[in-house]
Amino acid sequence: MTTTVERKMIDIHMHLIPGVDDGAMDMEMALVMMIRAKEQGISKIIATPHSEAFHFSKRDIRATYQNLANAAAMVSPDMKVYLECEVYCEADIMEQVLELLDLGVYPTMNGTKCVLMEFSQWVYPENTVPCVGALVQAGYKPIIAHMERYRYLRDNMELVNRFRELGVLIQINVYSLFDEDEDSIKNWARRLVLGRKVDFLGTDAHRTYHRPPSAEWGLGWLYENVEQDYADTIAWKNAENILMGEE
Repeated sequence: MTTTVERKMIDIHMHLIPGVDDGAMDMEMALVMMIRAKEQGISKIIATPHSEAFHFSKRDIRATYQNLANAAAMVSPDMKVYLECEVYCEADIMEQVLELLDLGVYPTMNGTKCVLMEFSQWVYPENTVPCVGALVQAGYKPIIAHMERYRYLRDNMELVNRFRELGVLIQINVYSLFDEDEDSIKNWARRLVLGRKVDFLGTDAHRTYHRPPSAEWGLGWLYENVEQDYADTIAWKNAENILMGEE
């Protein structure tokens, strides 16, 4: 008898809060994105507005998030939405980043010390270690967003291993495993997974018509190419631990 493997996911990276960044334009779009995500096996979503949005409307973002969470509970009672932040990091702004994290302006992952961080798409390897080092030294646990997408970090497994030594965690976009058109991104994402260097998945979805939630085929590739325990760990178990307050 063939056992069917349940493929599910907790999305730790989606631009779902309406009207605060380049993500969902309004509440209707956000709810459509949420429903599309659920149809593909996503049970919980951590909404991650870009950190610059919190400079202008911290109160509005939190109020809008609460409105979205309330609406989500009515549309789909078993779908949970959480608020975090995708924190932009460069070596020369880390003092400000740490101050805003310490003040709670930038929300961390469910109130833990885990911080979803991103670099410039054109960052060079030598400019990344000071950023993660500053976060680690301050007591935070960095999660590098969409590791596969940084052009000048691609295929640099030595750098990834350096990150791991520092205690850094890694998120990739699940669609990169299958739907991604650029082979260099897809191949690097797969190499990271096969090398057991990935800790979390996200969709990094922005809008219904631009980078919509796409998880089904990437999850399929994942569960077909690694053992179920590791697939479960990066698809939902690690995220579940954070949502339970464990780091």
